[in-house]
Amino acid sequence: MEYKRLCDIGCGKRPKEGWVGLDITPFPGIVQYDMTQQKMPYADDSVDAIRCINTLEHVERKYYKFIFNEWHRVLKIGAIAEFQVPNFLKSAEHALADITHLSLWVPAMIKYITGERPRYADYGFEKWTLIEKFDYPEEERDLVVRLTPQVDKKTGKKYERN
Repeated sequence: MEYKRLCDIGCGKRPKEGWVGLDITPFPGIVQYDMTQQKMPYADDSVDAIRCINTLEHVERKYYKFIFNEWHRVLKIGAIAEFQVPNFLKSAEHALADITHLSLWVPAMIKYITGERPRYADYGFEKWTLIEKFDYPEEERDLVVRLTPQVDKKTGKKYERN
């Protein structure tokens, strides 16, 4: 059986079963990790999946490029990064009520991460392919996004910024 490295970022005390928990708070059995300041403690192309559920809204936008580029660095080709955030367009009250939320999310933001907007300008993000985005079915006020590192069809390797 092939070992899978599955990372649950911002999991608090309870990572998803079978996943390695990473959190800014030093809980027992959880890897202490500040995604705004630290590189992930893994080698390039060594992670099979990342999940980050209801965490990114607690981070200032100025750190998004660092975070997403770091996820891109550690993910294997074909690996998936999944995150869930409050969708401000679906429920402003939900997005704004929590005083610990530092950023607001709307679906169009994903186009900046994938390089599709505006006019394919370069905002410094590594290249991502959007797999899917949808409203979380149970509440329909959260946005769920699944991305994978973009692969160069000629070389079969991940695109890397020069």
